[in-house]
Amino acid sequence: MMILVLLNFKIHKQAYPLFWVAVFYTLSLFELIGLVTPVMGAIVRYKIQALPFLFFLLIYLTDIEKLGSRYMTKSKQT
Repeated sequence: MMILVLLNFKIHKQAYPLFWVAVFYTLSLFELIGLVTPVMGAIVRYKIQALPFLFFLLIYLTDIEKLGSRYMTKSKQT
């Protein structure tokens, strides 16, 4: 998904407040988990709460029109 975002990146002129909430929540939760979790296996379990917000950020930064025109197949005309 991150590779698709890099290939189809879109800069929005105005970011919605939900975008900034997702950015700060994801970064702060990942940082907090990394600092206080001593067991590597537990990090995988604890970061689950931030993954939906991370996916929202990746989808928000993707240019859907460019992605659709690049990867969607056109139906054959007869």
